Amino acid sequence: MGTRSKTNVLDRNGNIIISIYRQMDGDIEHHGRDLKNFLKRNKLAKQINKATRCPEYGGGMEDLAGELFCFLKTKTKEVMPAHPDTNNDYAFEYEIGFFEGCYNGGNSTLYIKVKYWDTPWKII
Repeated sequence: MGTRSKTNVLDRNGNIIISIYRQMDGDIEHHGRDLKNFLKRNKLAKQINKATRCPEYGGGMEDLAGELFCFLKTKTKEVMPAHPDTNNDYAFEYEIGFFEGCYNGGNSTLYIKVKYWDTPWKII
């Protein structure tokens, strides 16, 4: 029995760039840890976090979304693209995006949010 999860990567307007479905180990201890490790070690994520303003297009979140999918695919075969509008039949849902302050003159900072079934979102 798997712990299903869906991860949405968002652009600066909150639109979904990609939804990634993970059949197995979608809990915080596995998938959450993988997401955090990816953002800590990924060169593009480090560049985005060090930027003095938010990245606009190409080379930003779109490329990060592609790199995240490839990274997760190396972890498990049970990772595939998901349709963003699918029902909420996931034990865990994750979201990667920018903090709001990023667009008000602040530094760009990535976040990861998670929720378990119908619980409120929390930042991990």
